Amino acid sequence: MAGRGGSDKSRSKEVDLETLLREIDTHADDFEIDFELEGGVSSGSGYTPVDFSVAKDLVPHEETGGRQRVAPGRELALLSETEFLDSRTLDKKRIIHPGMADYSIMNDFREIRTILLQKSENKNFVLIVVSIDTGMGATFTAVNLGAAFAYEGERTALLIDCYPKKGNLGDLLDLGNKSGLTDYLDDTEMDAADIIYPTGISRLRLIPYGNNREAGLKHLTTERMKEFIGALKRRHKDRFLFINSPPLESSADAAILAEVADFVLVVVPYGKVSKSRLERAMRFLPPEKIAGIVMNDYKQYV
Repeated sequence: MAGRGGSDKSRSKEVDLETLLREIDTHADDFEIDFELEGGVSSGSGYTPVDFSVAKDLVPHEETGGRQRVAPGRELALLSETEFLDSRTLDKKRIIHPGMADYSIMNDFREIRTILLQKSENKNFVLIVVSIDTGMGATFTAVNLGAAFAYEGERTALLIDCYPKKGNLGDLLDLGNKSGLTDYLDDTEMDAADIIYPTGISRLRLIPYGNNREAGLKHLTTERMKEFIGALKRRHKDRFLFINSPPLESSADAAILAEVADFVLVVVPYGKVSKSRLERAMRFLPPEKIAGIVMNDYKQYV
């Protein structure tokens, strides 16, 4: 089964999902999925947007032939993807992928992934990604961390947009005005499955903010919100949740969201924020939950 970022009509064929699921036992001990990473990937030597070193051990290499295996019983998110985003579209949206020209950027996010897994002792977690102010790269960081986890064959990622500003995750991934988090919190009859959407990247799903852009704090502090996030984390042990948060300086939402998160990752532009300003913005965050600070140092990636 091809696992490329884009469709490859010369190699793919139509598969009837219901027939496929009847014919295979996805919980069998010997069940596995093979997929190939796109070949010809260079290590890259360009300017990287974040201040982390290259994790060369995570790059596809000759010993495995660039192949990875999905462990038995994993959620088959790949099968329900209707259409994959191709490399050109991913580049335009500034989303990392195995075929990108500057592979060092993808390695930077994989390095952050490794650090987060070490902090969590390899258990799934809920992570808030937040910046000091608008335009500093928090949304870019959130979506690409989700992609970095999703590209690893044994894990799935779920992006949750808690930032009401237009032009964020829902628009980035072309969901338009579909129902999302605020609609779910407003309607106790709505099922969680109704607001989880494919992104065009296998094993990466998205919950958009929703249509109630004026929701704000009263939604984020409800017990329904806390129970919802907890249930999403517990249901799939291989699923990692990434919350796109409003900036620290313009909203108290980030500090409130920290109550439902395991970790907080703060994004700041390198050399553009003073230490005192950073300390003031972070003073309401629980110190024990701060996983680190990403120094975004590339104007293209904000």
